[in-house]
Amino acid sequence: DTLGPKSILTYEIREYSRGESPLGAKPLRKFNFGKVTIEHSAEIPFREKVLKDLNVIKPGALYSESLVNRSYNRLSALRVFNTVGIELSPVDSSTVDCRITMGESKLQGFKVNLEASTNSSGLLGLSPNISFYHKNIFHGGEWFTLGFSGNFQGQPGTDTKATEFGVNAGLSLPCFLGIPNNKFKGASIPRTEILASLNYQNRPEFMRWIGNFSFGYSGGAKSFFYQFYPLRATVIRIGEMSPDFFSSLVRNLYLWDSFYDHIDMGMGGQFYWTTNTDIVPKGSWRYARLIFDSSGAGVSLLNKWLPEDNLGTKHIFGLPYSQYVRLQAQLGRTFALGPNTSIAFRLDAGAGKAYGESSSMPFERSFYVGGASSMRGWQVRALGPGAEPMEAFFSIPSQTGDWKLELGAEFRQHLFWKFEGAVFAEAGNVWNFGEHYSDWPATIAADWGLGLRLNLSFILLRLDWGAKVYEPSREAGSRWLLSPVDWFGSDGCALHFGVGYPF
Repeated sequence: DTLGPKSILTYEIREYSRGESPLGAKPLRKFNFGKVTIEHSAEIPFREKVLKDLNVIKPGALYSESLVNRSYNRLSALRVFNTVGIELSPVDSSTVDCRITMGESKLQGFKVNLEASTNSSGLLGLSPNISFYHKNIFHGGEWFTLGFSGNFQGQPGTDTKATEFGVNAGLSLPCFLGIPNNKFKGASIPRTEILASLNYQNRPEFMRWIGNFSFGYSGGAKSFFYQFYPLRATVIRIGEMSPDFFSSLVRNLYLWDSFYDHIDMGMGGQFYWTTNTDIVPKGSWRYARLIFDSSGAGVSLLNKWLPEDNLGTKHIFGLPYSQYVRLQAQLGRTFALGPNTSIAFRLDAGAGKAYGESSSMPFERSFYVGGASSMRGWQVRALGPGAEPMEAFFSIPSQTGDWKLELGAEFRQHLFWKFEGAVFAEAGNVWNFGEHYSDWPATIAADWGLGLRLNLSFILLRLDWGAKVYEPSREAGSRWLLSPVDWFGSDGCALHFGVGYPF
């Protein structure tokens, strides 16, 4: 009692059988659902059958709070209506009518994302992305997305530049294709995902096209989410190559096996668990993500029927196919040290292994570090593998490896108004299988840096300056960079702009 001293109240509810009820006591009454109606705004055209299949409250069924909660969760998961209300009205001593109402919502919109970076050697990078979405494209809760992306890197005043353009489209259906929604009795319904994209890359060394298609399912509830794609295919076509780059490939069989026309066909997906689903998380929270990918396993079953070229390489649809398995795991934890202070940690590890017809991982499926959210003392793909220096035949950084390991920590502090500051440190690298690292710890790179963030609750804009602390590709004895002269010297630091926390 907030108006007086604390009291203890014992409230006991019993259901008595006929003849056992004390004088004046009434037994508990059970209710059944009577009339069930579903209403939504006339401004949102929607197929009634979809709503009826998602709703599990049926006339005549025994009232259950779990049925009400399940219907609420399933209808809310459509993300078409901004509110879902379930109103229960008693009709008589044993019947309750149910009225489900759904409010209006914005069905269409645009999303814009931008990442930018530069380093002390003058290399600039810019990655804009814009996408259009419609949450009810066919009047049944189908999500449609159409996106355009770009990536531009180069040094002003030189011919060193790289250009990348991409277009992608996706359709997400609120059902498990082939199975009616009314067959699912849980609080969530799997969604069917159909995705396609086309990417064009034009670099000083080569030009290529990458086409992707995937079909699968996604779902989840509360803190657990998943994506599973039993069919995933990527087609890579290599265009023009510079003579110098081609000569380098001939001398490097590992790279040669990564740059050729091929098809990557298999399955993949990810599992994600988190204790906070906010766009900009607050307080203490943690997450875990597992990403898996495989290619060529199903195709290899048809190996003896596939045609082969003069070198004995098997083909499908006229292209050699890749065979590999790939696994990546991420663990993150943020601790709130106070209302305006927190510290975050992340562990990111992954490995990929080629087998069968392939002797190395495809370039586009290899691991890399560096950039706005990974080893921020370096630009994207500018570190590794191991202690290897930057490949001379790549004018734009393109360092990759078969496996990666990275650990990051970041201290975050509110400054004033909506601005936050950060101090971070990271260690990690990528490496190749088959290469002997006699002193493996000496190949782990390290950096530190400072960050400034504008937290608007619905979006967080981030500016990070990262400086190299340990550069494994340098000569022994000069790998540690511990003074401002080193950090602001040639290629000693990098500046990144991003959206959202790095982890």
